Order: sequence, then C-alpha cells, then structure tokens
Amino acid sequence: MIVATSQVANTVANLKSRYYKYLETLCNSNGIDIGNLKSSGSEYEELEMFFGGLPVLIGLKYFDHLRVLRLFGQDILNLKPLVEVSATLEELWICEGPLKVGFYLF
Repeated sequence: MIVATSQVANTVANLKSRYYKYLETLCNSNGIDIGNLKSSGSEYEELEMFFGGLPVLIGLKYFDHLRVLRLFGQDILNLKPLVEVSATLEELWICEGPLKVGFYLF
C-alpha cells in the first residue's frame, strides 16, 4: 500500500510540474513574469501562443479581462478551460493545430 501511495504522490507532483511549465511557457511567450501572475494577470487583454505544442490551456483564470486568445500550432485537444474566460473573451483564434471532431467549447 505504501508503494501505491508513493506512486500517486509522484504522479501528482509530475503533473503539477508539467502544468507549471505549460503556464510558464504561456507567460514567457507574452512577456509576463510568472512570479507576478496572480497580481498582474488581470492587466492582460490579449494572449498569444505560436508553435509551442502546448497540450493544455492552463491558468486562464488569472486573466480575468482576457478579450483575445490566439493559438497557432498548438496541440490542444480540450477547450473546456475556456470557460474560465468566457465572460470576457471576444476573439478566439485556433490555427494550424489539430482539433478532434466532437470537442465541446462550453
């Protein structure tokens, strides 16, 4: 039982580490200091990601005034996190990336 608990803890830690790297990539691509994201995220109205192979949308909740999101060449398969910015999002670009039939925006 201890081995299973340890494996779960390692899996969770690895997932958090990967998600942090994805968020860091999004921030770096937009000139945002990830250390100040919680306090400055609401200042940003536009975000872009170009050809990074980003598999998930993470951290959109920090951008509560986001109006424009441009995703070029990303590998995002789940758009459900867009719910976090659906109240303010006016423009969504998804270009040159795979989309599976049957996905749901909201």
